[in-house]
Formats: sequence, structure tokens, C-alpha cells
Amino acid sequence: MQEPHRVFRCSFLYFFCWTAVIGFVAYVCLIPVAVLCDDRLLHVIPFPFLLLSAAVMAMIAAAMAALVAVVVVSLHVYQDGLLGQDCWGRRCWITWTSVSRVARINIVGLRYLKIYGDAGSRVLWMPEFLARRLECDNVILALVPQDHPLREQLLLSR
Repeated sequence: MQEPHRVFRCSFLYFFCWTAVIGFVAYVCLIPVAVLCDDRLLHVIPFPFLLLSAAVMAMIAAAMAALVAVVVVSLHVYQDGLLGQDCWGRRCWITWTSVSRVARINIVGLRYLKIYGDAGSRVLWMPEFLARRLECDNVILALVPQDHPLREQLLLSR
């Protein structure tokens, strides 16, 4: 395999914000559980402080998760195909000619394009929350043929 044409990584800010919101909601939902376990908790710790601590914990968790995502989630665009991850995070290679169809999927606000290859090959999950998404789209559009399924999905998302 030759050197990649371009390498694109996950957007830190997008993933951080998404994780912070989900984390804050999860931590706030844990407050009633903690109060049910020990009803004296609200007498010892004021409710605004519990909310503040939930926000701080969500920010810390979000920063760590976003750093991991930036390092792990990447898309390598080659002259003859894509190298990315499947749904389990394993490396997955797919050539432009082997792409049979492309489907859009949204998992709690994280959008992906599922790129299906020939029968028996793994499905590549292309994240739509890349840091330089427009540049990535332009590079892919320059490499794929006019009637390619990936071209159609990329043009729909603009």
C-alpha cells in the first residue's frame, strides 16, 4: 500500500461537546440515585454543588474521551481507497471499486457513513465529525468516479 493521500482525524471540539453533554446528563441522573441511597446527602452537600460537581466530572471525562477519539479515530484517504475503522474499531480497508452501497447512520448525535464493500468484506464506518470535513469530502470527491455511491452521499450532506 502506498503512502496515504491525506489523513483525517476526529474533531476534538465536536467530540468533546458531545461527550460533555451526554456525561452531564448521566451524572445528573445519578444524583437522585445517590440521594435515595443516603437521604442525608442533600443536608451535607447543597444541590447546586452537586450540579457543579456533575459538570466538572463531565468535563474531565469529556476531555479524556475526546483525546482518545482524536488519537484513535482516523480516516486515511488513498488513491485507490479508504482505510478506516469498522464498528468495533478494527482497521478496515476498502477500495473505490469494491464499494457497493453507502448508508448514513446517526448514533446519539455522532453521524457516520457506513461504506459497504463486496460480499464478505467488513463495513467501513466513516465518521462525519472529522476536524477537516470539507477538505476530506473534496479529496474523496476528486478520487471517486461520477456515479459512485459515496459521491452521492457526500453531495447530499453538503
